Amino acid sequence: MAALAEGWAPPELRESARLVGLAHDLYKATPWFQRYLRESPEGQGKLRAKLGPRLHHALPSAFFAAFLARELGLDPLPVFLAVARHHGHLKTAETLLPDPYDPVLLKTPPSERLYAVLGEQTTALLEAKPARSLLEALGWLEPFERFARKGPEQVASWLRAAPFQGERAYWQTVRLFSLLIDADKHRAAKVEPARRYPLAVNAAAEKVRVLPKKGRLAPFRDRLFEAVNRKAETLPLENLFPAALTLTAPTGSGKTLALLNFALKLRSRLEQEKGLRPRIVYALPLVNLIEQNFQVFSDTLTAAGVPRQAILAHHHLARILEDDERTSVEEKLLFAESWEAEVIVTTFVQVVETLYGTQNRMLKKLHRFLSGNILILDEAQALPAEDWPLIRRLLKAFVAQGNTVVLATATQPRLLEGALELAPRFPDYPVRVRIQKADGPPTKPARRARLVVVNTIPRSLEVYQALKDAGERVYYLSTNLTPRDRLARIQELKALVPQTPLTLVATPIVEAGLDLDFAEGYRELGPLDAVVQVAGRINRSAARETEALFLIPDESRASRVYGKILAHLARDFFSRIEAVADRELEEKLGDYYAELEERISAATAGGHLEALEKGRFCRRGYPAGCDCGSHNPRGCDVCCYRLIQDPVRRIPIFIEQDEKASETLAELEAALALSDPNARRQALRRLRPDLALYTISPAVERVAQNPPGPLFGREDYLLVRKDELDAYYDPETGFLWGKEATSQFL
Repeated sequence: MAALAEGWAPPELRESARLVGLAHDLYKATPWFQRYLRESPEGQGKLRAKLGPRLHHALPSAFFAAFLARELGLDPLPVFLAVARHHGHLKTAETLLPDPYDPVLLKTPPSERLYAVLGEQTTALLEAKPARSLLEALGWLEPFERFARKGPEQVASWLRAAPFQGERAYWQTVRLFSLLIDADKHRAAKVEPARRYPLAVNAAAEKVRVLPKKGRLAPFRDRLFEAVNRKAETLPLENLFPAALTLTAPTGSGKTLALLNFALKLRSRLEQEKGLRPRIVYALPLVNLIEQNFQVFSDTLTAAGVPRQAILAHHHLARILEDDERTSVEEKLLFAESWEAEVIVTTFVQVVETLYGTQNRMLKKLHRFLSGNILILDEAQALPAEDWPLIRRLLKAFVAQGNTVVLATATQPRLLEGALELAPRFPDYPVRVRIQKADGPPTKPARRARLVVVNTIPRSLEVYQALKDAGERVYYLSTNLTPRDRLARIQELKALVPQTPLTLVATPIVEAGLDLDFAEGYRELGPLDAVVQVAGRINRSAARETEALFLIPDESRASRVYGKILAHLARDFFSRIEAVADRELEEKLGDYYAELEERISAATAGGHLEALEKGRFCRRGYPAGCDCGSHNPRGCDVCCYRLIQDPVRRIPIFIEQDEKASETLAELEAALALSDPNARRQALRRLRPDLALYTISPAVERVAQNPPGPLFGREDYLLVRKDELDAYYDPETGFLWGKEATSQFL
């Protein structure tokens, strides 16, 4: 296992990786733990009750690993944290190194105090003949004897006094932790690292070659593809890898295949000229976009002979490959969660919370993600503005560690300094949409496909019901529907728009990259970039002359959804114009983003940057505590961060709406009944995507007005049975709750 961690590590971390790989389970060699391993499950339970912390192995192993790291001239703190927490999430050092004179600790009987138990374990290990033989074989007997003489309490003292070495130490710690836990899980599951596959360098070019060349945008798609391809083939490699790049091109110009082709060409050059084989990570903001783009990539690459196993969709709804050559569920899950595929299509959440996070499951793939890859962030404008300072720092570090990042969007935020632009300018690109003001949502029947986007679920349901009462053919899309119904609704609409007379009423879920083409649209007042994105769903292929997007007054308090700053900026900007073309609006986004960043409070982002620099991973359970969510955002810990911040308290509800949902429910009940915790964990992990497919998470206040029963006795997860659907769930609009809630909650 140590050899695996060492082999994956960059040169500067190899010695530390080998050390943590060898030392992380050292205290399993104590007589107590060896006896525990020989016991039956019932006997193990009795031993845990009797011996308590004397069976713990991670923390005492961490003290010795840190001691040895210091003797070897390595930074001991990252080594200590990686070993101490390899069965859990990363924590701040101070939570693991209590002061022996802490009043709370002094209340514990002397023989049960942490350092007394650690000393007892150390003596027992040193006196056990098999353990001494192990130490001698590793060449560690003399260092361990010196460690035993000093005692864990003294090691803890100088670990507490050791300063955290800023951002460098953050990356060293999380990368070392990632190397250890990934190697440990591979060895525990008896799984070898996945084989690498070649990718067909001309797969995207061949796909573009056979696409029909029709419509006004076809020449622009060809120009974009050729220009980006030329840069991939001819620019000096040092300009492209490692590098910060952007691709800024209008909606409908064919960014997806141009980006895939660029990544394939760059990877091919790196293989030929430098012997590198970077993975391609393609990230998007929404699950439906991931499935949409994953299908494009999968069809393109498999048509060129690339095995299906080389391509992975990784998000909370993704299923493990049923046709995968791997045999066990554990092996398939490990392959997915460790990002061992050649092309990974995933979410912004997975990318950002892997670079900045503490969760064992997320960090497992970090070392591989940082090891010389190509990251494409498509629809980058969807990244929350209040997090830009943090994301900018993370992307800068990502590039500095030998990777390339490409930000792709029609509306480019300022996230990369000095980035090279890949796309040509399109001054002659057709005007597809003209944005103008209207008094409110449509009242007349639709003559063609029409899109109405409002800011909140309650407002969207009001508009939907009014149009339905007027006899309109109307469809609905929001997170009030299960993911299963949302995906089905999108597929249904793709077959109908743009010519079928209908209206889709939706929340902003439709904005980022959804491949639907409406003939006209209405958008409630919202941020400028959000309006541009809705314009991208109107006359998407420019098959018709300029269409209209009507900007309607905000009836659902945009400030509650987007915050006061974004809402004020939008009102201020649109108050100065009566009508504007989509291309003109896109050109104003540079100034808009600059003004936005000047106005947003950097306090929370600053708090997270401070947590990164000071190694404040997580203080939960420590008296100082994690102060996120208070009025002091600079008290934030890394573990408090979430890319998607939701101020609304929500509760998950499983909707048993079809036979597949019933099967999933039965499998969940069987999994929860398993007595073997490892078998139960594997079964639950396998079920996670199916559970998510039928789960909604409404506001707690809404649920309180029409509460379903608990899911298998759990009050924090509710269940709507199949025979209860009429009372709780409408297949057209989703969860049902009291009318009085529609004016109060998001």
